[in-house]
Amino acid sequence: MTELHPVVTSSSETAPTRFLATEHRLLVPVSKTGGVLSMFDAGVVPAGFAPPPHLHLREHELFIVSAGAVRFTAGSTVTVVEGSGAAWLPARLAHNFEVLADARMYVITVPCLAGGVGGDFERFVHAVSAATSGPEVGAAQTAELVAQIGAAHDIPIVGPSPALPGSA
Repeated sequence: MTELHPVVTSSSETAPTRFLATEHRLLVPVSKTGGVLSMFDAGVVPAGFAPPPHLHLREHELFIVSAGAVRFTAGSTVTVVEGSGAAWLPARLAHNFEVLADARMYVITVPCLAGGVGGDFERFVHAVSAATSGPEVGAAQTAELVAQIGAAHDIPIVGPSPALPGSA
């Protein structure tokens, strides 16, 4: 077993990674937790942002909202977090969210299989960033890239993107 050490990181200490309409900062990399979890500071996610419905095959996802308003849809459950709160989205459950008012958000992913190693979402964020940086990439091409990269990282897209500004 890998010996674990504390990880204490300030958002200002990490470089931003452009991820769709957001800038994610990796606060706790999966490599520093023995595969137990990873955590991103998603910064202020703009109103109107909504990823396509998707699921994570091997990771649970925990969103922490510290300001703003976000509607989470997970399976048949629809809940709005206003101000501050959290949403736990289990692996293999189709979900998405819609930012109703600019929201300060954090994302934590945890492997769902005993002895599993996380990092699917962490690698997905970096791959999407690399594929969509550079010359202007249109919305249709971005959606196609997100679907391809998601499938390669066990995060399949299971529905169309909502027709909202800033959507993937």
